[in-house]
Amino acid sequence: MAARPRPLAAYVAAYIAAIRDYRQHLARCRRCNRAVHCRHGSRRHTDYLRTQAAYRAAHACR
Repeated sequence: MAARPRPLAAYVAAYIAAIRDYRQHLARCRRCNRAVHCRHGSRRHTDYLRTQAAYRAAHACR
């Protein structure tokens, strides 16, 4: 049985949560900025980019 595709709203919610988490980390961390990240910021930035790519792919398929 094939997996049902996630609704676009799920991608939007994940994308917004990743943006919020990344921005909050940038505001709190003294070592991070938008160009250089500590290891925690790097993970959050990667999560942000992955959710952004998933959202864009889902939006393009509509």
